[in-house]
Amino acid sequence: MIWCLPFVRARWKAVETKQLEILSHLTTFSQSLKRTTREVIARRKARRRVKKKFSFSNMDERL
Repeated sequence: MIWCLPFVRARWKAVETKQLEILSHLTTFSQSLKRTTREVIARRKARRRVKKKFSFSNMDERL
């Protein structure tokens, strides 16, 4: 059993490296997803503001 230990250790190191790589990709993806979500929400709010500003009921009040 002792003779295969270095091989097992090397294999485990490769697996560990791959796990860290996947984790970093997931972290990057989740950060970009949060950013995108914030942008979408901001765009919706901006659209609502524009709609309120130029709605027909507001036009009647101004005249």
